[in-house]
Amino acid sequence: MREHGLFLSGKIKTGVVDTPHHYHTGYEIILVEEGEIDAIIGNKRYRAGAGSVVCIGNLDEHNVEVITPPYRRLYLILDSAQTDRMMESHALLALFKTRTEDFFPIVKLDEQGFAEAKDLAMRILEEANAAQPYAEKVIESLVCTLLVKLFRAMQPSLTFLSAPQYSVAANVQTFLDENFQETITLEEIAARFFVNKYYLSHIFKQYTGYSVMQYLQKARLAYAKKLLSSTNLSVRDISTQCNFGDESNFIRCFKREYAATPLLDW
Repeated sequence: MREHGLFLSGKIKTGVVDTPHHYHTGYEIILVEEGEIDAIIGNKRYRAGAGSVVCIGNLDEHNVEVITPPYRRLYLILDSAQTDRMMESHALLALFKTRTEDFFPIVKLDEQGFAEAKDLAMRILEEANAAQPYAEKVIESLVCTLLVKLFRAMQPSLTFLSAPQYSVAANVQTFLDENFQETITLEEIAARFFVNKYYLSHIFKQYTGYSVMQYLQKARLAYAKKLLSSTNLSVRDISTQCNFGDESNFIRCFKREYAATPLLDW
C-alpha cells in the first residue's frame, strides 16, 4: 500500500481484533461490513453493527471488541492535519473532533448509503495502490466526498453546530491544532477570542472532552509520536519542536500518555 500525503493506510480485514488500547497519528474511518463490535473510544463504548461507520479522532485512545463474529471491515487512516486543511469547515470534521457527553461518533447508513460509502473507500484504496499521475488529487476528491456524505447522514443529530458556544470552542480547537508548537497560555487564548478564561474552559471541555491545556498537550504528543515514526530526529530535537521545555519533561509526559518512552524504536 503506497502512502500519500493525505492517505496514510487502509485495508479490508476479516477476523478478530487483538490489539490493546492505542492511538493513531491520523483520523481513522472503519466501515463495518459484517458482524457487530463495541468501539471503545476513551472511556465510552459504542455499539456498531453492519452498515455502520466508526469515526475515530487522532487524539482518541481506542480499541475494538468483537461482539458478533465474523467481523469484516474496511478501514482508512487519514493524515489529520492535511484533512483539516482540505476540509476547512470544522463542522465537516465534527465526527473526529467533537466529543460531547451525548455525541455518538458512529454513522448508521442504510443499504444504499453504505454501498456508496464503501465504493468511495474502495476507490481510495485502489487509487493509493496505483502509481498514477495526480493520485493525490483524486484521493482528496474521494475523501472529501466521503466525509460530506457522512456529515449529511449525521446532520440531524448535530444540532449543537448552531450553538454560539460551539463556534467559540471550535475556533479555539482549530487555533490549538495550528499553533500547538508555540508557547500558549489559557489567559492568552481567552484574550484572543474575547472570552472569560473560566467560560472558555467550560465550553471547550463540553465540546471536546478535554480541558484547553489537556488538549494542547495531547496535540503536542500526537505530533511528537508522528515525528518519532516518520523522521530521524533525536528525542531532544522532537522535544524542542513540540515545545515541551526540556527532554526529561517530554519523556515523562510521553510515558504517562502512551505507557512507553519515546526512546523506543517507533
